Parts: sequence; C-alpha cells; structure tokens
Amino acid sequence: MYGKKIRTLRKDLSLTQKQLGDISGISQEQIARYERGSSMPTAKALKKIADGLKIPVDFFESEIVNPSELDIEYFKLKEVLPEEERSSLLSIFRAYYISSIQKNKKRKESKV
Repeated sequence: MYGKKIRTLRKDLSLTQKQLGDISGISQEQIARYERGSSMPTAKALKKIADGLKIPVDFFESEIVNPSELDIEYFKLKEVLPEEERSSLLSIFRAYYISSIQKNKKRKESKV
C-alpha cells in the first residue's frame, strides 16, 4: 500500500527515485524497494518522504490508493483548518471527486 502511494505521488510530481531520495534523505535504492513492496517504510521513513514532498504524513494512512492532485491538496488544507471546518471541506472534496469520476466515466463510454 505505501509503495504504490509513494510511486504514484513521485510520478505525479515528475520526480525520479533519486530526486525523491535526495529531498527526503533516503537512498534511491531504498525508495525503489519501498515502491516494489520488497521493503516496508518505517514511520520515520514515511515522515521523511512526507516532509520531502511537503505533504502531511497522515496522507499515507488514508484510504486513498491512487492519489490525485485534489487528494494531495485536501490533505495539505486539512492540516491548517480548524477541526470544525474539516468536515465541510471533506464534503466539498468528495462531491467534486464523485462528479469528476462520473464525468470521466461518461467520456469513456461515449468513446466506445
């Protein structure tokens, strides 16, 4: 689970494994092991990666498997908003996400 998120985030940000390693202080070889799933990142390693990518570390604990830019922005905003405003933000993001999935599905169906 962590490896897929790390790989997806890295590729979405157009980073190589070496670049991610450089900004997180983890070797390229170890990043590759995490992404392949042959090694499980420790909490400390996840924190380093999150800090390097400038995202909250709890992003890795979320249920999101294939993070989008929208997911990443939600987690960034979630960190700075008061607790009572987070549920409203989550509702807005979910509605947008569902709407975009439905639009993409319709587009794909119309191409067939």
